[in-house]
Amino acid sequence: MQNETNNIMETQNTENWLDDCFGNIEEVNNNIAKEREEKAVEESRTKKCGKCNGKGRIGHYHYVANGECFDCEGTGKIYK
Repeated sequence: MQNETNNIMETQNTENWLDDCFGNIEEVNNNIAKEREEKAVEESRTKKCGKCNGKGRIGHYHYVANGECFDCEGTGKIYK
């Protein structure tokens, strides 16, 4: 009986620990869905920079502002 009680308490502690670290799984899933939606909206509003080909840096110009692309300000994306 004592071992069963200890096992139950260990399981509950583990579940509490996971909740403390990661939060409720439904909340985590909602956050992931929200992030994906925000990313899709962002991608629909931007396009790949033509000057740096979406890299944000131009290696040939490493000596000027560490090669950062001035057109996209180093993001690799240009707003439409």
